[in-house]
Amino acid sequence: MELKDFVKNALTDIMTSVREAAAETRSVPEDGLISPRLIGTAGGSYMNVAMEDGLGAAFLVEFDLSIVVTETDQTRASGGAKLTIMSFFSAGAERTLQTQDGQVSAQRIKFSVPVKYPQTPKPPASRYVRP
Repeated sequence: MELKDFVKNALTDIMTSVREAAAETRSVPEDGLISPRLIGTAGGSYMNVAMEDGLGAAFLVEFDLSIVVTETDQTRASGGAKLTIMSFFSAGAERTLQTQDGQVSAQRIKFSVPVKYPQTPKPPASRYVRP
């Protein structure tokens, strides 16, 4: 698999996953939001969430994944390759294994997704009356 195909497939899969997760959280914004609308950065470890998404802070959830790219004669003929997540990876090196009918390589990819976490409900107003 060429680098441009790997990048295109990885980014498309990431965008599709984030879009689907964001759609699931948009129905109840009080429960938090995945990939909320942002208005600049606040500096430090969080970003400001836009008014349309209820203001507040969004934090980055970082992913550091190892991807196994499997290319066989069959996937080459169809113009693709199979991407799967590895359960382990060793220190950022790319690994390639030649198999009988194709090639398997491991790639590492990192990305972050902004998330606005659910807020704890505001406690009810105190019924204490001053004398």
